[in-house]
Amino acid sequence: MPTRESLVIYARSVAHSYASMSMDDRAAFLKDMYEKTVVGKKYNWTHNVGYGTDLDALRQGKWLRKDGRPGGTTVASEGTSWCGIFATYCLRAVGVPAQWGLLTGIDAPKNMLERRSGYYTPDDIGPGDICVVKENQHHFIVHGRAGKKLHSYDGNLSGQMIAAGHRHLARRRQASVRLRQKRRRTRAGAVEQIQFFLLQDAVI
Repeated sequence: MPTRESLVIYARSVAHSYASMSMDDRAAFLKDMYEKTVVGKKYNWTHNVGYGTDLDALRQGKWLRKDGRPGGTTVASEGTSWCGIFATYCLRAVGVPAQWGLLTGIDAPKNMLERRSGYYTPDDIGPGDICVVKENQHHFIVHGRAGKKLHSYDGNLSGQMIAAGHRHLARRRQASVRLRQKRRRTRAGAVEQIQFFLLQDAVI
């Protein structure tokens, strides 16, 4: 049964194992992650048309290109950021049948992923929440909080790493967050939901 705790545990296990992987193993893991998670786009893993393959790109720590040309890129604006793909992959691993659309982001059953809006305080954010920084649409999974500092597991960090990170919440004012609330119920009653935040100006 999906819970916020299980999401944190799985994200932690991936971050720890990824740190010790060889470049070939990381490329194979990322390929598997893309194939299981991304819909509406196919990658050219093995066919070399003069630019190299997409699997080669992952081995070299490059982003896969948004325009679909194989061989990858080192230019961030031309590449497919995969922090949200990582969050979606973790959701799937704990039992939420989520998918990632390159134009739509995380797509999951509305009765399994709560989307909040309105206003929030830092105390509303906790372990197991998936936050999105509006400025660059960076997704991260919160695993802890110390005051106004959020501790997280992130994909698409420097060097294509999956690792622990952190964010400081701004103090200047409360930030608005998108909300569509759905409640999931089973025969056993209410089930703890994984929460999804869109942080607009709250992270610096």
